[in-house]
Amino acid sequence: MILSRVWYLLLAIAAVMGLAFAMVSVRLLDERSEEAVRDALRRDRFELEAILKLDARSRIDAMAPLAAHGDVRSALREATGRREGQDIDAAVVQRLTTRLTELNRQLEGMAGDLVIATDANGIIVGQLGGPTVPRGAGVGGFPLVRRALDGYVRDDVWIFNGEVYRMAARPVIDGGQYVGAIIHGKRIDAQFAQLLAGPNRIAGASVGFFRGPEVFASAMAGQELLPPGTSAPRQDDIAAPLETVIAQLAEGDRSEPTELPTGGLAVYSFVVGSAGQAQVGYAIARPVPTTGSPLAIFSLPSSQDWTEFLGSGLGMGVIALGLLAFLIGLLFVWLEHDRPLGKFRDATARLAKREVDKLIPVEFAGQLRTAAAHVNETIEKIEATAATAPKRRAADLDEILGPVPEQSSPAFFGFAGGGGGGEAAEIPPAPPAAPEPAKPIAPPSPKEEAKPAAPPPPKPPVPAAGPKPPPPKPPGSAQAVTPAPAPSLGSTLLGMPAEPVAAGSGPVQAPRKVEAPLPALGPEEPDDEDGATMVARVPQELLAKAAGGGDSDAEQEAHFKEVFEQFVATKKECGEPTAGLTYDKFVVTLRKNRDQILKRHDAAKVRFTVYVKDGKAALKATPIRD
Repeated sequence: MILSRVWYLLLAIAAVMGLAFAMVSVRLLDERSEEAVRDALRRDRFELEAILKLDARSRIDAMAPLAAHGDVRSALREATGRREGQDIDAAVVQRLTTRLTELNRQLEGMAGDLVIATDANGIIVGQLGGPTVPRGAGVGGFPLVRRALDGYVRDDVWIFNGEVYRMAARPVIDGGQYVGAIIHGKRIDAQFAQLLAGPNRIAGASVGFFRGPEVFASAMAGQELLPPGTSAPRQDDIAAPLETVIAQLAEGDRSEPTELPTGGLAVYSFVVGSAGQAQVGYAIARPVPTTGSPLAIFSLPSSQDWTEFLGSGLGMGVIALGLLAFLIGLLFVWLEHDRPLGKFRDATARLAKREVDKLIPVEFAGQLRTAAAHVNETIEKIEATAATAPKRRAADLDEILGPVPEQSSPAFFGFAGGGGGGEAAEIPPAPPAAPEPAKPIAPPSPKEEAKPAAPPPPKPPVPAAGPKPPPPKPPGSAQAVTPAPAPSLGSTLLGMPAEPVAAGSGPVQAPRKVEAPLPALGPEEPDDEDGATMVARVPQELLAKAAGGGDSDAEQEAHFKEVFEQFVATKKECGEPTAGLTYDKFVVTLRKNRDQILKRHDAAKVRFTVYVKDGKAALKATPIRD
C-alpha cells in the first residue's frame, strides 16, 4: 500500500501548503489594507488643509461686497477721522451695523457667524454675532487684522469668547486710503465637521476638531461609504489617544497614523494660525478592514470574478487538475485495497465451499497475508482437536429425558393408603363403581380395624432447594370430590394424602398417586439416595381432575405446553443452555413416558411437574388412577 500512502502524504503536504498559503495571504492582505489606510489618511490630511484654505479664499471673495459698499466705507472713514480720545458717534455705529446685517444676509450659505468692522486703528466700529464687546475695544493686535489694515487679505483660526472660528479679513479702501477692515468668521462645529466627512469631501473618514484633550466637534462617515464589515470610528475613539499625541506634537506639526483602541487609524494635527498655539487642531480617522479567517479569502472576489476565472483557460486547468488528482487516488485505492480484498474474499469463499483445504498466504500481501496464515493455523488447530476428541453422536430429547423402563422402576412410589418400602407396592385392583343412589360412607369393618397398619416408610432426605414448581392447572371442569376427614391434607411431604370419596353411594377407593422423578435435561447422573424417592401430596386440583375422568387431547396438549414453558424457564433460571430444546421433541418424549406410565400403573392420566434437582431443571410424573 505504498502508493496510496505516498499519495496521501502528497495530498497532506498540498493541504498544509494551501492552508499555510491562505494564512500568509490573510496576513499579507491585512498588512496591505492597513498600509492603504495609512496612505489614505496622509492624503486626507493634505486634502483637509486644502479644503480649509479654499474655504477661507471663498469667504474672502464673498465678503468683497461688504468691504466695497459705500455706506460701509463712509462709516469707517468717519470713525477713522475722529479726534483721538473721541468716542465713535452712535449714529455711525447704528448705520454701519444695519448695513452689515443686510449685506451678510445676502451671502446666504457664506454668511458669517461673526462679522466685525474696524477703523484704521483696529477699533471695533460694528459687530454682528458673538458677545457684545465694550465700547472702544479693538482687535488690532491680532496678526490677521494687522495684516488686513496693511492692505492684505488673510485667513486665520481664532478662539473668540470660548468658541473656535475660521476667520478671514479684507481691507476697506476709500479715496485711496485704508480706512479699516472687515473680519468675517465661521464657527467650527459639528455641522462643519459633517460637511467635511461627506461624500464630496473626505469620503469614508471620521473628522473631529479638538482643543486640548477634548474633542468639541466631530462627524462620522456614512456606513455606505465604509468598507464591508467595518464601522466608522466614533468621537470617543478619536479622543482616546489625544493626551499622548498632543505631548508629541509641535505647532504646525502632524502625527503619523495612530492606532485607535477600538480598531482603525487616525492622524492628528494642530491648525495653522493663532488657535494652534492654544492646542486647537483636527483629527481624521478611518477603519482598517481585516480579512479574518483564511476562508474569508473566497468571499473577496465577486460572483462575476469567479465566473470569469472558471471560464478562463487557467480556471479550466485548475478543475482538470483536481479531477485528475481524484482519479489517481481512486486508482491507488483500487490497486492496493479493493482488488486484494476482493481476492481474499474469493479465496475464503472457496474455502467455505471446501473447494480448497487451506489458503495460500503467498498469494496475498501485507495484513491479508497475516490474516491468511491465521486462518490456516485455526484450521489446523480445529483438525487436531477433532482428531483427539471422542466421537459423539447428536443427542435428542429421548436421551436427555430418558425413556421409562419396561420393568417397575426401583424408585419409590407412594400411593394413597399404601405403605412405604424399598419395593414398589402392588396396586390393588380398582373397586367396582358405587351403585346408585348414593349411600353414606360405610365405616371400616372390625377385621380391617384389627388389621395392623403398615409401618410408615422411612423419611427420604430433603431434596436440593430450588424454585418451587407452579401447581398444574386443571385442564377442565372436574367432578366434585369430598375429602375424608383423615388423614389431613396438611401432612408433610412423606405423609399419605387423604382418600377422597366421590359424592355417591357406596365406598369409593380414592385415586392413588404415584410421583416418579424424570431425569433432568443434561448429562445422565448416577442414581443416589437423594433422587431415589420423591413423594409429595397430590394437589387438590389433581384430585378434582382425577374425579372427573381422563383428559381430552386439547387439555393434554395445553398441559404439555405449560410444562414445556415451565421447564424452559426453570433451565434459564438455573443457567442451563436451552439451545436445541424444541417443543416438538419435548412433547414426543412426554407422550412416550405418559403412555408407559399409564400402562404400568393402570392409571387414567399422568401429570408432569417441574422441579430443581442439584441446581438443574428436572421433571417428575404423577400417575392418577380413577
